[in-house]
Amino acid sequence: LKVLSQLPAAIQRVVLVLVESDSSNALQHAGLRGLLSGVVAAAHLEIQSIAFSSLFVEGRSSASDAQKIVDDIVCVVNSNSRDLELRHGDGGVYKKSYEASSVASVPSAVEESPAQVAHSVVITGGLGGLGLLTARVLASQGVQHLFLVSRSGKVAYEGQGLEEDLQWLRTESGADIHVLKCDVSDEGAVIGMLASARATAGGNLDGIIHCAGVLRDALIRGGKAAAGCAEVWNAKALSAWWLHKHTALDNVRMFVCYSSIAAALGNPGQSAYGAANRFLDALMSQRQSAGLSGLSIQWPAISGVGMAAANTALDLKS
Repeated sequence: LKVLSQLPAAIQRVVLVLVESDSSNALQHAGLRGLLSGVVAAAHLEIQSIAFSSLFVEGRSSASDAQKIVDDIVCVVNSNSRDLELRHGDGGVYKKSYEASSVASVPSAVEESPAQVAHSVVITGGLGGLGLLTARVLASQGVQHLFLVSRSGKVAYEGQGLEEDLQWLRTESGADIHVLKCDVSDEGAVIGMLASARATAGGNLDGIIHCAGVLRDALIRGGKAAAGCAEVWNAKALSAWWLHKHTALDNVRMFVCYSSIAAALGNPGQSAYGAANRFLDALMSQRQSAGLSGLSIQWPAISGVGMAAANTALDLKS
């Protein structure tokens, strides 16, 4: 992001290239692909004078393959293509495309009721709007232990009725509600939080729902997006990695990440946020490929709830 913020005005074409030399590290590659794709998706909306693409190159070993890759990269750079995501493999360059689809049935991964599979669920960002709404649904499905995790240990936003939601969960939901204070971007804190939750629940954890995140919206030009990138990345992406890493022995039956539509479509001012959410999408995809539970939901902004609603309220006040 810092490099993109300093591009000269004369530049008309930028291709971010990732060469995947070690096919054994699929998770790392997926994460890096997500990061670059998220940045490109926002950059092409913000800086429309430049044609942006990301190009992912599957590793090759022979000299002839290397020369072919270099030649193909040069062709991509010299093209006027506005395709955002390209893949080099199987002897050519391919673009990513989307097709309209209608979902006729609920995917098998989420067919079962949470009550049938989950006794104890950790919800990061649990005192935010989406976190509390999720907790309400899980409580109605019969989940016994709900661990609402937040960095401050307090309800996130005023004016959204969240205090009342938390009070209802505590007094009327029938579930055991546990509020845990934890910075989930801190690995040591995550290890301690999970250990505390297991001790309270009396065994391994059944579910993780990762809602935590922060917004630091800023445009790439001027460097502000780069300045806030680490905070956005740590709250959303790094924390998801720690949760993935440190629940490996829990036999988690439900691992859900709340991603954003900004990851798929891009959004001006949200290059860091889109990239972090793309990482979530990639991480959940890799979990599925490994036979583990994993689902990433690319939420749009939801009226009256969560970070987007809080930012809207601040804009109206100002």
